Amino acid sequence: MADALPLRVHRFIAGYIDSIELLEVLLLLASEPHAVFDAGAVSAHLRTTPHAADMRLGQLAARGLAQRCDRGHRLDCTPEVRALLPELARCYRERRVSVVALIYPPRPR
Repeated sequence: MADALPLRVHRFIAGYIDSIELLEVLLLLASEPHAVFDAGAVSAHLRTTPHAADMRLGQLAARGLAQRCDRGHRLDCTPEVRALLPELARCYRERRVSVVALIYPPRPR
């Protein structure tokens, strides 16, 4: 099913995203690209723990997708990635199973 995704979205997910939680944090930052989010705001929005939110924000920063600021993190990525984010969000909204299958491939039985 993951092959139903556009190639550039497929490549981005395969190269940067290893969990749904990480994807959702990225999409949250992308939804307000000039805002700064701290772990508390992310955890409240996504209903996860502040510790998990802080870990994901750190992962995004380490992967060059977010920047740490005094008050938290904000989206900080290349123009190419920024242009891809609306398509990524659309794929997650419209083809959620394909996105999940790419992040978590089925295990052999």
